Amino acid sequence: MPFKNFKPAEKGLRKTLREYEELALRHIWEIGEEGVGSGKAWKNVNEKLGEGKSISRASI
Repeated sequence: MPFKNFKPAEKGLRKTLREYEELALRHIWEIGEEGVGSGKAWKNVNEKLGEGKSISRASI
């Protein structure tokens, strides 16, 4: 089975993750051991995605 999400032209996490997935991971890593709920992660990702882009809460 081929790895569909691998993008060799991209750098770092974007080789395998979508933009919103990378943003969510980075936010969770920033928070650290305290942890973060899905609602806060979703809100943060949508704010960072910028104008015209958004994800559903289920994506988190």
